[in-house]
Amino acid sequence: MMIEEKPEKNSGAEWWAERTKKLLDEQKTSWQLLKINYENLAKIQTREFTFEDFGIKIQFNPDRIKSSSADVSDVAIKSRQCFLCLENLPAEQNGLVTIRTFVRLLFFYVF
Repeated sequence: MMIEEKPEKNSGAEWWAERTKKLLDEQKTSWQLLKINYENLAKIQTREFTFEDFGIKIQFNPDRIKSSSADVSDVAIKSRQCFLCLENLPAEQNGLVTIRTFVRLLFFYVF
């Protein structure tokens, strides 16, 4: 479902930030996949290493295997539906219509 709320004149970025946060909060309760994937973030482990002139931060995300092990062959990619096309969105996924042809969506899959 696309939500076509319009901000008050001169509301700008702050309105969009607040409305996007509200959409995320709503979707966490109404969209089971989003809720599960948000809960899975608690499993992420990070570690930082500091060297003489630089540092790195590594992340272990045990649920990332779902996307990182996906078939990325030409045939598989060409056979997939467009995940950004409105007609292919999950029924539970909502978005905010921005400038007529653009939609602000919450894509939250474990990457």
